[in-house]
This record gives sequence, C-alpha cells and structure tokens, in this order.
Amino acid sequence: TPRLLGGGVASVAHILAKSLENPQPTSSAGWPVKHAAVLEGDVILGGLMMVHSREDSITCGPIMPQGGIQALEAMLYTLDQVNKQQLLPNVTLGAHLLDDCDKDTYGLEMAVDFIKGE
Repeated sequence: TPRLLGGGVASVAHILAKSLENPQPTSSAGWPVKHAAVLEGDVILGGLMMVHSREDSITCGPIMPQGGIQALEAMLYTLDQVNKQQLLPNVTLGAHLLDDCDKDTYGLEMAVDFIKGE
C-alpha cells in the first residue's frame, strides 16, 4: 500500500502549509525553496497547488484554506479512493505535490523541477 510521507491524507495539507512557515532551502543559494507533499506509488502524478497566496515581499503569503488547501486535500482524497477501490488493477497511484504560492515565476521553477525529475 502507498505510504504518505509525514502523516495521513488529512494531515498532508497541514504539513505542506506548515513547511513554508520555516522554509529550508534546497540549495546553498537559498533558491528555490521547495516543499512537497509526497504520496508513494507505482505511477506518480505531479501537481502544483496554490496552498499559499501571493505575497510580494516574501516567497509565499498566508495559507488559502478555501482554494489551496481544499484543492490539495481533494487530489489526495481522490488518489486514496482510486487506490482503495483498486480501479487500476496492480497499479498504485502516487503524487508529488508542490506549492506554487500563486506565483507564475515560482510555479515555473517548480514545473522545471518536475521535467528534470527532481
């Protein structure tokens, strides 16, 4: 069965949101700061979610509970249901979800990482 890194499906949105409150840069230059919710599986779907709102002075603004968290939880719930009901026999769907903070340039950087396989 797939294992969600960091907790159950219900807590993933909270984990992703909290991770941006204390960012840990992925490079020595400090850019990009990348935080992910990862659901392991045979086939991994990538997703960019607007968990945080746009903020000009910092990378990410406040959490968007209605638009951002709900979309993240809906995707994780759907994947969970597809896997539980075995709609794809012998295949488990997983996900690698990133917060784009409602910024085009930041989202583009995250999308390039998906293409690179990082």
